[in-house]
Amino acid sequence: MRSKVPLLGIVYILLGLLGLFLAAVLLVLQLLGLTSQIADQVGDAGAVEAMFQGVGTFVAVGWSAFISLLTLLSGAQIRKFRGRGLAIFVALMHAIPCCGADFCCTWIFSVPIGIWALVVLLNKDTKAAFDKVADGYLPEEVLGG
Repeated sequence: MRSKVPLLGIVYILLGLLGLFLAAVLLVLQLLGLTSQIADQVGDAGAVEAMFQGVGTFVAVGWSAFISLLTLLSGAQIRKFRGRGLAIFVALMHAIPCCGADFCCTWIFSVPIGIWALVVLLNKDTKAAFDKVADGYLPEEVLGG
C-alpha cells in the first residue's frame, strides 16, 4: 500500500490546483458582478443568485481556497513521506461532502479521492513507511522495500 503514496501525492496536487483555480474563477466572477448575469441565464435564477450573493460567497470561496491550498501542500509533502497527519486531515475534509473544496460537481471527484486517501494513509504498511522516513530513511529506500 505504501507504493500508492506518491500517486496519492500527485492526485492531491492536482485536486488542490483544481480547487484553487475554481476558487479564483468564482472570486473574479463575484468581484466583477457577473454572477447575477449567470443566474439570469440559468433556469432557476433565484436559487443560483442566492448561492452567489454576499459575504457567504467570500466565506465559501475562502474556505475552499484554504482546503485546496492545504491539499496542494499536503500532496507535495506526502510524495516525500512527510506530513501524514495533515494528509489524513485533508482526506477527511474531502471524504465528507461540503467540508472540502467542493464547487458544483467537484465533490464527485473529491469524495472518492478522500476515501481512497484514508484507506492508503491509515494502512499499517503506509504508517510504517512514514515512520521510517521520520527515522532518517530516504523515501526511495522506503519504496524499495
